[in-house]
Amino acid sequence: LLEAPIQAYYENIKKRTERIGPLRKIPSEKELVYYSRSKTWATGSWSESWSDGAKAWENIAIGNQSHVSSTNPSISLVDYVNDWLFSKNKFNLPYKILRREIHANFVQKNTNIDISPVKIEYQNNLSEIIELKLLNIFNTNKSIIVDLNNVGTGISQLIPILVSGCMNQLSSIEQPELHLHPKVQCDLSDFFITKINEDKRHFILETHSEYIALRLLRRISETHSSELLPESLKITPYQLAFYYFDYDGEETIVSRQEVTEDGDFLLDWPKGFFSEKENELFYETR
Repeated sequence: LLEAPIQAYYENIKKRTERIGPLRKIPSEKELVYYSRSKTWATGSWSESWSDGAKAWENIAIGNQSHVSSTNPSISLVDYVNDWLFSKNKFNLPYKILRREIHANFVQKNTNIDISPVKIEYQNNLSEIIELKLLNIFNTNKSIIVDLNNVGTGISQLIPILVSGCMNQLSSIEQPELHLHPKVQCDLSDFFITKINEDKRHFILETHSEYIALRLLRRISETHSSELLPESLKITPYQLAFYYFDYDGEETIVSRQEVTEDGDFLLDWPKGFFSEKENELFYETR
């Protein structure tokens, strides 16, 4: 009797979920040239999928500004993501996305502008080219423009996650920690918590990252102990669930790891996490 309602519920969840895969594309210089009138990438080779990150870059290119942040309704997607990337109390990275609109009259007056990535049939009838790059900021007085494929892999893996968290009600993200510095992994948990609290976003994370888990547990503990946390970073055990998947040689056992209000697992941590670190730190000479 319950099978049909459960199946219907599952199908509804699946329709509302956008999946971010573990291998997100590192876009090249020519792949990040967007022709706004036809709403196509100049190379024509991009997918329209969230899985490889393409849909995230498209939303940035078109300048999407809808439902990005309920606390700041007027902010654009690019500005919101840049705030998370660059702010000292967030990721504190030396990068911002640079979205440049290059109009036809500008191209005609500046022959040094390379429009070769744009399809031939569009080159003589340009209305607007949108180019995406990164601004590498060294200090308040110095920055350079760089391409996504000329910096560390982590930044191109991080941005699609941030965009999905802004644009989608429910994001299913596989291994969000790949290519990310441990501090950035921790800060990514703060991003998830913020979007849950401020914009009622939901996330399903498949992760092996202790850093993501530790930051979530820390915020639970800080919330319970009434430390001076911003409201956007407060979270309780009732707002999340940890599930551990363990293959015993015959089948995969799924168990829920209950979390206490002071930010710890009720039972021991699953095997293969902190026990491995302890073995490396406190090894005994044989």
